Amino acid sequence: MQGNARIKRSLNAPNKQLDDNVFERFRVANFLPPAHFLILAAMAKLIPFDPGDRQVDRIELFKFWESMRGWFIGRGYHLYEFVAEEGVEFAYAKSTIPYNPHPNMSVEKKIFDAGEDPFPYAYMGGDPTHLQITDRPVYSTHHTLSGRVMYAQDTKGRHVAIKLVKGGSEEDKILHLLKGRQPDVLKRDTFNFVIPILDLIPCDDHWFAVMPRWDSTIHSPFYPTLYSAIQHIRSLLKGLIFLHENRIYHRDLRTRNLLVDHFSNAPMLSMFCNLFRRALMKRGDLTCAITDFDFSILLDEKTYGPNPRLPILGADVGYEYPPYETMHGHVDYDPFKYDVALLGIYFCDTFQRIITDVPLLAPLIDRMVMSNPDERFTAKEALAFADSIVPTVYPEARIDLGPEGSIYYCFVDIWEGLPPDFVAKWAHYREDRQTLSFRILNYLFANTRKHQEKTASHGAIATVLKIVSEKRILPKPVPKHILQSAQNRVFWPSLIDYRSKIIYSDDRRSVRIASFNFVWGI
Repeated sequence: MQGNARIKRSLNAPNKQLDDNVFERFRVANFLPPAHFLILAAMAKLIPFDPGDRQVDRIELFKFWESMRGWFIGRGYHLYEFVAEEGVEFAYAKSTIPYNPHPNMSVEKKIFDAGEDPFPYAYMGGDPTHLQITDRPVYSTHHTLSGRVMYAQDTKGRHVAIKLVKGGSEEDKILHLLKGRQPDVLKRDTFNFVIPILDLIPCDDHWFAVMPRWDSTIHSPFYPTLYSAIQHIRSLLKGLIFLHENRIYHRDLRTRNLLVDHFSNAPMLSMFCNLFRRALMKRGDLTCAITDFDFSILLDEKTYGPNPRLPILGADVGYEYPPYETMHGHVDYDPFKYDVALLGIYFCDTFQRIITDVPLLAPLIDRMVMSNPDERFTAKEALAFADSIVPTVYPEARIDLGPEGSIYYCFVDIWEGLPPDFVAKWAHYREDRQTLSFRILNYLFANTRKHQEKTASHGAIATVLKIVSEKRILPKPVPKHILQSAQNRVFWPSLIDYRSKIIYSDDRRSVRIASFNFVWGI
């Protein structure tokens, strides 16, 4: 076993550059037969943990990246250096080659001539001198690292993000598909608004995905004009269309998974003072992209069929108020319509304060988050509607920011305050919030999300059934075993047996409650 120890030392030596022939050179130098050496090589894996395990300690991840520094140098990437701050181990990371690709940019003189477009790499800098973090190197990370993604610079000094992806995983399949589908991704005018995959580097049985380093402070500062806000909406819809055309179900479309191609040394709270970003936004040069495929699924037609359906119990990946499907009680759902709802929720949260200035956002958002998925826009339909909004917005119309904050999509009436004639004209795009079915649905939302524990969720569902039963909304009381099974968190089998047995009719509108399954307008 002495040879095994020696090879481990050679592989784990810090800053030691390795190439693809290191195993063979070691075998020949030590006169090892191929079979014997294969066993030793297998025992000396560079990646000693399961990349798909989200419970791996972040400090262990940092140590892993540090051990790979020399390996990456041999492949043309210089990893950022870890820095401890105020006793916190590895609080942030600093770039090893401070580099500014835009020498014509002078922050002090407030001249923002970016010169050559760096796309698909990000614009950089622009922080006012008095807001720069003086004790940190230029372009260091401004947040505590998770260890899942590491930053680096290539041999030309360009900043990239590197993510370890488990081989054979859904994310692995998706990234390889995106890499092959993005021949024009390096051009801004043919960009598909999905983060570019610059390189995929094999290691053991896994992959390192290399992407340009973009920034997640996507709403700081807020959009300077109504036109820029609508263009942002259109860009993300184009990205979603690209994903769906390639049968990629993202599943986690939220702010933290949306990026822009500019970063600086400023944290999010100071980014609103970055005049360079403001200039990029004003002239339409700031580009956004969808990223992070941790929870995504490649719905290939051979496996999932032309119209895929997925089990509803796996739909929600941690939203406080996910799309309405999660409360219907259906056993499955349409993943692409679910993605549309996720993006609609993001639009509602972000842009509800400008709806009075752009009224057509109300029918767009409502049709994206509609409680009945059959009435919901597809991504293409949503983009077509968003395109129709553009001519109604004056390009220079500035946004009156007003008070910040938003109300959850399921509780806010985004039509409130709009002209009555406009509301009447677009009424067929509006969710009817006065129906019994919708009121019950929102009751479920309000009560099941009041507490995070799932037991509280199921208890609330049982409570709703009991309420509608006692008020004689249903033709007969809900059986005790149904209520009991809901409280005991094993309600699915019992409720499926009970489906279609409860019918309520009123004014030619029927609501069938089958395992809390509200079938609208039947």
